Parts: sequence; structure tokens; C-alpha cells
Amino acid sequence: ANLPARCQRPDCGPVRSSWSDKSLVRTRLDQPARCPEHDATNALEIGLAQTMPDTSETLQTSGGNLPPVLSDSAFWGMTATQFLGAFNDNLFKQIVLLLCVDYTLAHASGGDIFQTLAQALFAIPFVLFSGLAGFLSDRTEKRQIVILMKVAEIVVMLAGVVAFAAAKPGSLELIGILFFVLCLMGAQSAFFGPSKYGILPEMLRSRDLPVANGIIQMTTFLAIILGTASAGF
Repeated sequence: ANLPARCQRPDCGPVRSSWSDKSLVRTRLDQPARCPEHDATNALEIGLAQTMPDTSETLQTSGGNLPPVLSDSAFWGMTATQFLGAFNDNLFKQIVLLLCVDYTLAHASGGDIFQTLAQALFAIPFVLFSGLAGFLSDRTEKRQIVILMKVAEIVVMLAGVVAFAAAKPGSLELIGILFFVLCLMGAQSAFFGPSKYGILPEMLRSRDLPVANGIIQMTTFLAIILGTASAGF
């Protein structure tokens, strides 16, 4: 019972003499004895089989069938969408800030409280909803969120147009309605942001992501500058 065992696999030779008897594992009579060398080999093969990705899945996730980023019409459509959204946000926000200055100068009261309140109403939705927006973009289809948020942006901007048309220019009523619209616009932008960036790895090849992120960032800052400057006209 204490003699060195032989592995009963036909391609395995006798157990090496350098192995001690203590390294051999006793087996029941109905199970073939196996050498530690084959045990290690089988474990390695099983581990490789479990971790080896499927070839078709690898090609799909790496974007093997996607066009280059500079000739991808879907990417440029997404870039134009986010550019117009950032331009619209900063244009409207700056118009509200300028109206706050005009109201303060006309009534000689309030100091900078209106501008401070406008900035806070635009920023607070980002603090409150960015985490939830990231959770939703991870759990649902990002394309649906992008489309839904752009529809919401149109609705919010139409509300701003109605406010300018219905309320008396330079009145406190107009300022209050524009503050409400500004807060809604901040909430819309907060929900749009995570899906905007999260959808890029799904629509582009992996090697194109640095170029795409650079273009997105460049156009975003360009939209902020142009939107803020255009409000003065």
C-alpha cells in the first residue's frame, strides 16, 4: 500500500523517484491513481478554458466591424448633439445672469443675490442627480437615455420661450420663471452627461476612444465659450 503508485493514463510514465511517498495521494480502489504532474496540467487546462474569451465576443467588444472614428457618422452626430446641448446650456444660463444684473441695476436692490441663486439652481441638480444618472445609464440602454434627454431639452427650452413671451420683460415674475427653467435645464444636463460618455465605448473601436474623448472635450469647451459669448448679443 506504501509503494509508489503509477498513473494509469496511457501517456503517463511511472512516478518520478524524486517524489516522496508523502506526496502521493491515496485513492479508492475504484479510482485510478494519478501523478501530481497530470493534476497540475489538468488544473491549468481547466483554468485556461474558463478564462479564455469567445472569439466572436472579443471581436464584437473590440469593435472589429466598426468604422474609424473620423469617418463614423454616428459619432459625429453624437458630437454635434452634445455640442449644441452644451452651447444651449451656457447661452441660456448667461442670458439669465445678464437679466439678473439688469434687474438689480433697475431696482437698485438685491445686490448679487440673484446671480448667486441662478448659479446655485443650475449647479444643484448636478450634485443631486449625477449619481442616479450614472446608475441608470449603467442599468438601461444609453441610447434611449440620450434620446429621452434631448427630447426633454427641447421641452425645457420651449418653456423658456413661453416665459419670455408671456411674462413682462424685466419683471421679477420673469426672473422667477427663468430660474425654474434653469433648474430643469441643469437636471436634464445631469442625466445626459453619464450616458453621453458611457455610450462611446459601445459605438467606437477601443483604439479610437482617445481620439473620440479628445474631440468630445474640445467641442464641449468650444460650446461653453461660444455659448457664453453669444449671450451678450
